Amino acid sequence: MQKNSYIWSYFLLSVAGVAYASLIPFQLKPIPLDEAWAQFESIPYLTLGPQSRADWIANILLYLPLGYFFTAWVDRGSDDSFPRGRSFCLIWSLCFLFAIGMEFLQVFFPPRTVSLNDIIAEGLGALLGMSLWRCFGEWGLRLWSRIRKGSEGALQAGFAFYGLIFLTYSLFPFDFIVSLTELSWKVSSGKWGGVLTAASRQGCLRTGLSLLLETCSVIPFGVYLLIKCLRGKPGVAAALIAGVGGGAILEIAQFFLVSGTSQGASVLAKTAGVSIGVFLPKYLSGRSFRWIRAKAPRMVLIASIPYIVAITYLKGWLTHPWIGIEMGWYKLNYPLAIPFYHHYFSSETVALLSVMLNAALYGPIGPAVLFFTLGKREDPKHQIAAVGVAALFAMVMEGGRLFLGDLRPDFTNVLIAGGSAWAAFRISAMVLGWPWFSLPVEGAHDRHPI
Repeated sequence: MQKNSYIWSYFLLSVAGVAYASLIPFQLKPIPLDEAWAQFESIPYLTLGPQSRADWIANILLYLPLGYFFTAWVDRGSDDSFPRGRSFCLIWSLCFLFAIGMEFLQVFFPPRTVSLNDIIAEGLGALLGMSLWRCFGEWGLRLWSRIRKGSEGALQAGFAFYGLIFLTYSLFPFDFIVSLTELSWKVSSGKWGGVLTAASRQGCLRTGLSLLLETCSVIPFGVYLLIKCLRGKPGVAAALIAGVGGGAILEIAQFFLVSGTSQGASVLAKTAGVSIGVFLPKYLSGRSFRWIRAKAPRMVLIASIPYIVAITYLKGWLTHPWIGIEMGWYKLNYPLAIPFYHHYFSSETVALLSVMLNAALYGPIGPAVLFFTLGKREDPKHQIAAVGVAALFAMVMEGGRLFLGDLRPDFTNVLIAGGSAWAAFRISAMVLGWPWFSLPVEGAHDRHPI
């Protein structure tokens, strides 16, 4: 059972996460138990339009980790004598009872609302998580073990995991169009454009940063194309075909999402990213990894300047008027200290996208600290430094929003920044620990020793 302790920890974390998300903003209103039960018995089944489908799917995703890690813990901790089909039914029943219990507790926490739609979505989410473990769980663990140990197949496994994460983020929240009426609405919605969408034309700098992020996000696919298909020989035609083809397919898929946006500029950005991934190793082929390690701290310092400018712009520091200190302190109140407090007052989709966006914004601080310390003796304090730098930077960014017009700070982003920087640091350190990263790049001339 000790070897499964980490799965048990993830299961407990998923339980705590579901409970926290279900009861926030924690405005307890005691009522008699019989009255609460009467309210719960009369919960409605709502007719959801296309705009509400994303929130319904978000409830499915909320319970997916619960079913996944519960099933993983039971399967890996029990012997083969207990029938898998019976355990599957038992696990789902417990997850469904937990969902009903959380919905009942919401009666005591207005302004939380309860509906049969939520219970159905939560049951489906747990079922989906359980099925994913039974179908792909052990396979995923083997892939992760290869990545962590840097053994044979680690690179391919890493690309597989990255591709899954990228595709999930690109198609989130999976609110696909299901009728001609919805398709007609999407055509006239302005969420698509031959070059740019209508919204993108109103914020050029923000759109440029978004396209830059799209470019960087597909660079690994260019590297994979070079390694697996081009056999280390860069090809312009192959890079263009892969970039344009893959980008177009993804943009078409996003067009058929109710909340998705599609634009031709994104295809060009993805083409550029794949091309960089194909030709970047050629640029590095005349340099050893030791040379890169020596230059890494300087490159991090140079890159930090545009990074800080971009974050301050995205956080409104450069676009909103500054107000007085007294008015700023007036915004400071106790709900700001409750993690994810403001996320409740937006839709589930917007809340999850906000978490992922802030993780993407602050996560690079982790690898930056790692690269800055390359060539130095490994020290656990380095990852602590990464968390501290990210959290402090986020604290400054959010604290500044107290004094920016109608903007409000969300100090939840401090937690997100620290967590994402820690995860990015650990993953980057693990990849750099693979055996082939300690060797010179193929064709290198070791003219630049440390």
